[in-house]
Formats: sequence, C-alpha cells, structure tokens
Amino acid sequence: MRLTLQQANGLLASVIVVSGIVLFWCTVETYRQLPPLPDTFFTDDGKRLFAATDIKAGQRVFQLRNLMSFGTIFGNGSYFGPDFTAEYLAELRDTMGTKRAVSVRERLKLQGNKAVVPSEWMKAHQRIVALYRDRFVNGDRRLGIASHTLTLDEAEKLAAFVAWTAWVSLLPRPNGNGSYTNNFPPMPDLGLTPTPKVMAWTAWTVGWVLLIALLAFIAYRFVQVEPIPQLPPLREHAETPLNFLQKVTLLLLAGCALVFVLQTLAGGYLANAYASREDFYGIFSRLGLERMAILPFQFVRTVHTATAVIWVVGMWMSASLYIALLIGGKEQNWHRPIAYLSISILTISIVGTLIGLYASVKGWTSSPLLGSEGTEYLEMGRLWRSGIALGFTMWTIVLASVLQSAREQWRPLLNLLTINGAGITAAFFASFFYRPDSHWVVIDFWRWWVVHHWVEGIFAFFQLLVLGWFFAGLKLVSNEEVTKSLYLEGAFVLLAGFLAVGHHFWWVGEPSFWLGIGGVFSTLEVIPLFLLLSTALRTLQVSGMVKTVHRLPFAYFVASALWQFIGSGVLGLLINLPVINYYEHGTYLTVAHGHGSFLGAFGFLALGMTLYAVRHAHHDGWSEKRLWASFWMLNIGLALMLALSVIPVGVLQLMEAIALDYASARALSFYEQPVVHWLNKLRLPGDALIIVGAVLFAAEVVPKVVSAVMGARRQAAVPVR
Repeated sequence: MRLTLQQANGLLASVIVVSGIVLFWCTVETYRQLPPLPDTFFTDDGKRLFAATDIKAGQRVFQLRNLMSFGTIFGNGSYFGPDFTAEYLAELRDTMGTKRAVSVRERLKLQGNKAVVPSEWMKAHQRIVALYRDRFVNGDRRLGIASHTLTLDEAEKLAAFVAWTAWVSLLPRPNGNGSYTNNFPPMPDLGLTPTPKVMAWTAWTVGWVLLIALLAFIAYRFVQVEPIPQLPPLREHAETPLNFLQKVTLLLLAGCALVFVLQTLAGGYLANAYASREDFYGIFSRLGLERMAILPFQFVRTVHTATAVIWVVGMWMSASLYIALLIGGKEQNWHRPIAYLSISILTISIVGTLIGLYASVKGWTSSPLLGSEGTEYLEMGRLWRSGIALGFTMWTIVLASVLQSAREQWRPLLNLLTINGAGITAAFFASFFYRPDSHWVVIDFWRWWVVHHWVEGIFAFFQLLVLGWFFAGLKLVSNEEVTKSLYLEGAFVLLAGFLAVGHHFWWVGEPSFWLGIGGVFSTLEVIPLFLLLSTALRTLQVSGMVKTVHRLPFAYFVASALWQFIGSGVLGLLINLPVINYYEHGTYLTVAHGHGSFLGAFGFLALGMTLYAVRHAHHDGWSEKRLWASFWMLNIGLALMLALSVIPVGVLQLMEAIALDYASARALSFYEQPVVHWLNKLRLPGDALIIVGAVLFAAEVVPKVVSAVMGARRQAAVPVR
C-alpha cells in the first residue's frame, strides 16, 4: 500500500482530529464529575471543623508559597518530602486506631453542601495544625524548610486544604467504583487498596498493547509513503554574511546555553540539599547565614524546573529559525521589530518570573499576577505567563513566515515544522483555562495538558522532524525512509502522546475512565520510540560515525534517540501500568523517568541543534576535545545519577509503598534510612559531571556566538582537530 503526501497529511490531520474529539469529551466529563467542595465540614458529634473558604484560602497558601516543592498533593509535586495527603491520612489512622480506621469511609456523609466526618477527625486535624505550625513557622532543617515560611494563620488554612484532599481520597464516588482518587494513596489500614478497575485495566492494557503493536509493525512494514523532495545537503559553514535573524537566533542560543548552566547548578544545589539538608558544605554557617533563608529550597527547585523548559524550548525555537533560513527561508522587513519585541517581552517575563517567585516564597508579595501560582512547571505569575505566551506567539509568527517563504519543493517538511512550532505555543495557552482560585482538580488538569502535550506529544514529534531532516541532509538515509518515519511514526507519536495524558489523571480526583485511556495509550508510546531508536542505530551501523564537522551534532542526535527509548520507553513502560503506578506514583522512579526523557532525549536534541547552528556560523577555532568531553560528561553523568542513586531509591520506595503504605514511603524517616541517605549522596558524582559538561558546552558556544555576531572574519574550512 502506498500513500501520497496528501493522504499522509490527511492521516496526521485525522489523528489530531480524533484525539481532539476524545479529549474534548473526556474534558467535559472531568468537569461534570469533579470531587465535591462542601460549604462546611462537621464531625458527627456536631463540631464544626472548617469551611470551604478555609479550604480555598489554604489552597492559595499552598500555591503562593510554592509548597509543592516541599512535598506532594495526590502524589504530584516534589518527590522529596512527604505526600501531604498521605501524611494527613496516616495521622487520621493513628488517631482512630487501626480497628476503627478501616471503617472510616463508611462514616463519611455528604448532606447537601455539608460534609460529616467521624468525631476522631477533629483530634487528627488539630494535630496536623500543630505539626504545620511547628514545621512551617518554626522551620524544619531536616526537610529544608526555613523558619517563618508561613504564619500561624496560614498554617491553619493549609491544614484545611490538605484535610479536603484526604477526604476526597476516602470519599466513595456515587457509582461505587472506589474513591474520587481511585483509592489513592495506598493506605490499607484505611481501606485504600487498588480498585477492581485498576487491576482489570492493567491486564487489559497488556492485551490491547500487544495487539495494537502487532498491527503497527505490520503497517510500518507494508505501508509506503510518497517521498518528500530531496532536501539540500547540510553545509559545514556559512557561505554568505549572517542576516539579522540569524544573528538574533545565535544570541538566543548563547543565552540558552548560559541558562543550561544555571539549571544544572540549581540541580546540583538540590542534590546536595537532598543528601545534606542542614548546610551547603559549611559555607553558609561559616558566614553566619541560614541557607534556607537566603536560597529557599522551593525557590531553587522552581528555578531548576523552570529553566529546564526555558533552555530546551528556547534552543529548539531559535535553532529551528536558523535552519529555516538555511534551507531557503527569506527574512522580511517586518521581522526585525517583531523579533526585537518578542525577545524583549520574553526576557522581561523570565526575569520577572524569577524575581516574583523569590518574593512570593519569602512572603513579600501575595499577588498571583506577580508572584507564584504554585503549580509545578507553571509557577510563574499570571502577568509573566501572559508575557511568555505573547513572546512565544510573536516568535512563532516569524518562524512560520520564514518557513513558508522557502522553496515549494521543501514545503511538506516545512509545513510540519511550522505546525509543530505553533503547537508548542498553542499548548501553553491551556494554562490560561483556569484561575489561581479554581478547583484544585481543574488546575491540575490543565497543568498536565501543557506539560504532557509538550513533552510526550509535540516535543516527541519535533524530535522525529529534526532527526529526519538531519539524517536526510547528511544522505545517511533515503528520502523514502525519512518520509515514512515522519508520517507513520509521527501519527503514532501524536495519537499515543495526546491520549496518554490520561495517565496523569488516575489518582488526582478525576474520573476512572482515564485508567483505560491513559493505560493503553501511555504504554503504546514505547512503539514509536522503538522505531526511532532502530532508525538511529541502523543509520549509525550503515554509515558509521559521520566524518565531517557534523559528527558531534550527529552523536547528540543518536544519544537523544537512545535516551528517549530509555527514559520514556523503558522507564516509562515500567511505571505506566496502572497497578504499578498506583504504588509508584510520586516516587523517585518518576524522577528517573523525567530526567532520562527530558534531559537525555529533548535536552540532547537541543544541544545538537545548537552545535550545528553555531558551528555553521563560526566554523573555526573550536576545541574538539572540550566538546567531546562535554558530550561524554553529560551522558555519563546522567547515567550515573540514574543508576547509582535515583533508580535504586525509587525501587526502595516502591517496595516500601507495597509492603507498608504510601505515607511510609514518602515520610522523612524513609529518606533518613542509612542506605537511602548514602544513595542520595551517590547522586553527587553524576550531578558534578553534568555541571562540568554544561560549563564546557557553554564555554565553547558563547564565545563563538559573540565572535560570529560581532562580524569576526570567517576563515576557510579547516580540518577538524
């Protein structure tokens, strides 16, 4: 069977439309089946606990002070520290006693807008209020929490919000299929164990995946696609003077390289904080300073996660524009003011985000516009988020204009690149579909729309586009194979990636139908990753290591495919079966999955694109030894971090959650076990290698960009040292 390019484009369009229809229906049902938020909570002996206003105020405290960086709610947040929901449930169990705790769910009543809970709940709640006042007002060095993180009143309001999440975890759904969180977190003494649906969908997922995988491999073997026209060969250096847009993109790439260094430094700081939370090699204590007061843990963690997105997306969008100009894209007169304005807006918004986050966690501002919205990866205040969205939109318009001005024969690939760039911007706008005071489940729902559809949908498709363009440009694979990979693998990536968002919704108060959608499609994501890796390795086997200046970007692209398979494929598959994820969710195995897939797959892809663009603009004076040292340090450092520390800790946590309960697996006592403490220390060598690798990369890239942009003389190509 042979598809024309028009039919192949129709296939991709059909996948997007079908996925959109399914997600639209699921979104409507999610809103319809939200967990209730009663006006008032009473004990069954008539005592008032708290009101909905207290819950909403506590939610705002949780967001404003970035407490998601000290632990998790429903397993989402920082993977070091307690799960606040499980911790509250454990206190309730201990207060009631094991024998009475088992029947607690039978004593929960919802009478109109009034919730009635067992009388013992009052004592448990008072203990949690006292715990939070001690932890967040007096500070807790063992958890990295500075004194006066919260006020006494804020600590009490926070307890009301967490109590609501515990109540949602216990409250049976009207249809009787477990609680609103599908019985998460695992707390057997409270009757929270895997539901029949969790067990059934685990088995059905395996069966469906095997069947669909067979059909996918048959289709990939027998379906052919009309090849796209031959792309121009990759040139080793610029043959004409750099234009304005090329200079701008190079400066952005240099800036992103520096942000990469900042992100790794923040990560190294956090790694030390996990292993030794009281001080940073004695530096702060010798200066008479409190580390947690100067560099609050939740601020540094937010810098680490936010800057990761900034440098990866920034490199992708900048390098994409540079490449578009290389393959025939034209610069227009109106591009210059738009480019200046978008860069200015993005810079102001990013700097404003960092300042606002610091002011927010320090208690200097309570504004959701300027401070923190407190949801992981999307912590920036609404004003700064609007600026980032506007900057992305303007840059996407410039990219689309340049791409569409290229030669007609290359239009199929450029159209896909344009749509992908627009998708990155469009997905970000989902973060405006809620307000800071919206229902917590609604906030978390749209947060994952942005994060998941970026990482496991749009980013993964972008990876296919770049690898296809690069391998074809080097004449390492035929146009037929590139086209087939782009359209058939791309269709699978988009279908599985878009619908796999459901695996983020299993345990956070959303309908149980997400178990089936998320289970099947998140497991299917491994199939296109296998095809991608096989293409990269087959290319390497047939052609050997590229012998031109492109061999280092080529190495990064092959590493990207390998890490995508390990991070998203192997580690993702291990944790995405529903019954495994029930116990694993929120453990260090999720950290391993995230680092392997984000830095390994998408980060290395960004670094390879950056190297290609900057070496094209400034081809001489590079230190090959330093660049290769950086490459191997980044790869070996990531491998050591995962193998020696993060994965072993995650396995121990998983075993603890299965053997005891989720509260035990996330408690401070778990992290203070000698073996876990030393495993955390073993993370430092890998982190150190990553930091040095990032510094070496920036030390090579930034000066070359400055030289190229300042108009340094580009000499004739010289043999690579």
